[in-house]
Amino acid sequence: MRAAADPTRAPATKAVCRLAWLLCAIALTACATGNVGETEGRDAATRDDADRGRDVRAGVDASGDGSGDDIELDVAPMDGSDDSVDVEPPPRFVALTIEPDTVVLATALGVPTSATLQVWGEAPDGTRSDVTSEVEWHSTSLTRARVDAGGLLSASGNVPGEATVSAVLDPWRAEAHVEISIAALEVEEGVDPTEVGSFGLGGSGGPDAPTWANPEDGVVYPAGIAPPMLQWRSVGGLYRVSARTEFARLERYTRVTSWAPSAEAWALLTADPTAAITVELSVAPGVGLPTSEAAPLHIQLADASLQGSVYYWQIRTGDIMEIPTDEPSARPLFPNNAESGTCRGCHAITRDGGRIGFMYNGGDNPRAGIAWVGAPDPPVVENGTSFQWDSLSFDPAGVRAAAVFGGRMWLADTTPGLAGGIARLGDIDAVNAGDRRVTHPAWSPDGTTIAFIERDPGGVDWDFRWGNLWTVSWDAATETFGDARLLIANEGGERDTLSYPTWTPDSRWLAYSVGPSNRGDAPATLWLADPLTGDRTQLVRGAPNGDSVLPAFSPFREGGYYWLLFYSSRPYGDVTTEKQLWVMAVDVAHVPGIDPSHAAFWLPGQNVREGNITGYWARSGCLADGEACKTDDDCCVGLRCIADEGSVDATCRPVECVLPGRPCATTDVCCPGYECATSLLGTDVCVERYE
Repeated sequence: MRAAADPTRAPATKAVCRLAWLLCAIALTACATGNVGETEGRDAATRDDADRGRDVRAGVDASGDGSGDDIELDVAPMDGSDDSVDVEPPPRFVALTIEPDTVVLATALGVPTSATLQVWGEAPDGTRSDVTSEVEWHSTSLTRARVDAGGLLSASGNVPGEATVSAVLDPWRAEAHVEISIAALEVEEGVDPTEVGSFGLGGSGGPDAPTWANPEDGVVYPAGIAPPMLQWRSVGGLYRVSARTEFARLERYTRVTSWAPSAEAWALLTADPTAAITVELSVAPGVGLPTSEAAPLHIQLADASLQGSVYYWQIRTGDIMEIPTDEPSARPLFPNNAESGTCRGCHAITRDGGRIGFMYNGGDNPRAGIAWVGAPDPPVVENGTSFQWDSLSFDPAGVRAAAVFGGRMWLADTTPGLAGGIARLGDIDAVNAGDRRVTHPAWSPDGTTIAFIERDPGGVDWDFRWGNLWTVSWDAATETFGDARLLIANEGGERDTLSYPTWTPDSRWLAYSVGPSNRGDAPATLWLADPLTGDRTQLVRGAPNGDSVLPAFSPFREGGYYWLLFYSSRPYGDVTTEKQLWVMAVDVAHVPGIDPSHAAFWLPGQNVREGNITGYWARSGCLADGEACKTDDDCCVGLRCIADEGSVDATCRPVECVLPGRPCATTDVCCPGYECATSLLGTDVCVERYE
């Protein structure tokens, strides 16, 4: 690529012109006067003309007609003083070029490849010289392409995609575009290589063509979590599965009807975390026989990692399970749960991921419990406490909780370090007005509003047959509630029961379940509503089966999406399961009335032989006051990682800052990771900062 000339480096044209006129005047004078020895015989007029030609301070007559239109020159005087002409030398180059200016490299996964680049400088007279060894090289992606001092462009064979490499020779810069395509081939053990070589004689759809079982076409999938399991249905034979993006292609030959890409293969496909993956599937019933092909499967990647953990209830064992999204499988959160006769359930997590609230030994006489997620045993609140709740929700700072028992809501003090772990601050009369029975509180991330369900008075908090969605405002400055208001009423029949409200992390929307009951009886559907107007939209693409319940938004807003967790009895391809946890992407740029959801995916890490329900997504467990830390991000909200003077060891310690959900005037008063912004109700509060 040829670089344009830099006008700041052009010759000093005016100085060159002046010098040309000076030389011309001196030459004309010499012609008129002869040699030096003859100057004594000149007449006065001749001497005057000669003097006028030599006296540059008087000027040179540029017109030649004696008009006096002289050009002023500044040249070095004869006495050796520094009054000299500043003449910039002509430029060395007028352009810089890389050849070739487009490089296309194709290789196999893990196999390095290279190409040679040359850089040419073009002089003012049009001649070119090789200056490759003189330039400084840069790359927009060193993981994809780098260039050494000799112009050797190298690609590792592990990261496909595009890059721009630049050669700089001040003040010039030239660029070359690089494309790296990588292919990988996997042949299942036991597959004859001759079958692979003869595969692909052509074919089409038809009654024997394979069909996809999982995931759904059009699924939006986070690039940063474990890969999905591809599953298909077919009459049998040898299968060729090809997953490709613009610059990557992965081909696998197998006789089984499922494939979960390896970590290396998934890294190849997700090198561009916003790429579209097209998966093609063919089957050959025998060697040399025509193939049949499935319709292409489309997976849209999202630049999201959804780090943190999902906490859910395993039905058979009664355990609260944790799936860290960067680990391959779930594990019990508590080492001594149901087997010890201490069942924990109906849990909720603080927004910073530090503590979990739950119910001991549910039923008619449950007890409240709280534990640190990072060190859950022994818990902060032991079994046997006098406090009772069936469900609860923490405020965004984790210092208050809206708790429900027996259909009545009360306010709990849950400040970390509080003696006893819990204190009762009184009933929430605005919610409990009259004979209203309530359940399923959900505190908005901006701290200003609690959504809740008015339930059937004849039911219980965890099992009822009709429900309406309400909200109540909360003033954190005065710790007072406003009047409760009905947001969405049930419609009767199949839409008789609204349940489990959950907020998007920016408090912009509410999702909730709708069905004949709150237990997921068909047809159970999911909806998204405006918490101010009640305008709502059914999430059909993400939950089309009529068996989706208990939605819970993750605390992350990544890749242009909210991420909604829920449980469903829908089939996981051809894998036999009970209820499992699923996730759908929901467009952040949502317009009411237009379905913002996308096809859902099965949450990796679950045990498919267990029934898994009641999932909540939270950030990774944070560190408490006094625990050793490395960065501020390690510490729970309201704490910072601080080291004593002269010490390399740091601990989480309280700092003076405004907690999330509390009023603010400027961002700098908010706790780390939060900013001062307008809340759902129009007040300025500290809320989580999103890019």
